Amino acid sequence: MDLYEGVNALLNAIGEIPITDNTQAIEAEVTSDVGLARDTLLRISKALQEEGYWFNKEIEYPLVPNTDGLIPIGSSVLSVVSQEYIVKDHKLYDVVKRSYEFDTIPKVTIVFEVAFDDLPSVVADTIVREAQVEFYNNVFGDTQELNILRQNAQRAQIQFQKAQLKHRRPNLIKGSRLVSRTQNPTGVS
Repeated sequence: MDLYEGVNALLNAIGEIPITDNTQAIEAEVTSDVGLARDTLLRISKALQEEGYWFNKEIEYPLVPNTDGLIPIGSSVLSVVSQEYIVKDHKLYDVVKRSYEFDTIPKVTIVFEVAFDDLPSVVADTIVREAQVEFYNNVFGDTQELNILRQNAQRAQIQFQKAQLKHRRPNLIKGSRLVSRTQNPTGVS
């Protein structure tokens, strides 16, 4: 789904005229309905993606230092998950050594922000449905139509969670905290 299609879904929820391309969505004034719809959509997208899912989370991701030994962290990175490293001043920081300088290639779990246009359709639909609820509520407040939008958002969230489970392929043996001796040393009682 393109950004303008998501924006149009929000505009449609309040009865506004649709736009025809991404340029209109990107260049819209912040205070216009199109700009407010775009900003709502992108904020909800970022908030959802921060959790880290099959489409934007990399485990054991190698971060290569530059020639100065620093590892800059770009704006497309939502989080770095590690016991030893954090992001500080847009660079990777070693909390054990208390240093920004690296002479090795650390591997971390990293969560990227995926552009709205590149999201899997089930994820984009979930974001659009949740953004519609917030956008409609901001414009009109609590009405019967808002309840319908909330129900649609819940259905989209269920489809999204099904997709997450399908991609994770969970089972009791592999990846279960109940069976893992590192996370549950005493086992299941």
